[in-house]
Amino acid sequence: MELRHRSLSPFGAEVDLDLSRPLDEAGQGALRDLLRHHKLLVFRGQDLSEADQIRAVGYVGPVLPPAKEHLELSLDDESGRDKFAYHSDIWFTPEPYRRLSLYGIEIDGATTTHFVNGVHAAARLPAALRERLAAMTATFVSPTCLDRRDVEYAIALSRPQHRWPVLLDHPDTGEPLLSVSELCTARLDDLPPDESEALLLELFAHHYAEPGVYRHHWHTGDLLLWDNIALQHGRDDQKDVRRRRLRRIVGAEKSVYDQANPGVVRPTGMMS
Repeated sequence: MELRHRSLSPFGAEVDLDLSRPLDEAGQGALRDLLRHHKLLVFRGQDLSEADQIRAVGYVGPVLPPAKEHLELSLDDESGRDKFAYHSDIWFTPEPYRRLSLYGIEIDGATTTHFVNGVHAAARLPAALRERLAAMTATFVSPTCLDRRDVEYAIALSRPQHRWPVLLDHPDTGEPLLSVSELCTARLDDLPPDESEALLLELFAHHYAEPGVYRHHWHTGDLLLWDNIALQHGRDDQKDVRRRRLRRIVGAEKSVYDQANPGVVRPTGMMS
């Protein structure tokens, strides 16, 4: 079965599908294939209950129970109207979330979520730099703020953290992807602090270069479903937005609290 869709630039696909209606097995398989290939799926004009959204995310893999990391987000919550720096959710744990979804319950004003593709970023690396990074690991840490890079090279052992390869093979497709993020990557392991930070800044400039950014302009009824391993997301500040209510449903087997140590800082904004 083939689902009607059109490719977005520089990645992603807009899918012509009413997700309030159940999909048969062939349709579910086609949806999984689209997500594997495009990494980000956009569905416009939806009218979805929470149960509908849970069912839709469940077509592509396990979904966390409603009590674990399912949230309704607004500009009045803890994260407010701040900018969010680029990140993938809970990369400071052994099992980051595999998929994320956001549904636009009520949008009033110009508001966007930005995405970059780690697979594309890895493919664009100069050969010499790619070779240098091939054996490197990086340490990711639970952030204490969301709007800027504010992490130190040395991390207290009590703080949630995890090491990942800088060039990571995607667990589903095997594609190499650039994993480092400005919000959560504390250091490149085995490099001295100054050298680590200089190389990280070079990688961020490469990863977040404008030609590789997809900007989603939100409307009420939009549903976004994306691959949290391949993609990072962020947003600009929301000072001029009147209403922005989104429902977040997480595709994963374990929540952040199932696997992080007791010192975890609740990542309220890691969901933009």
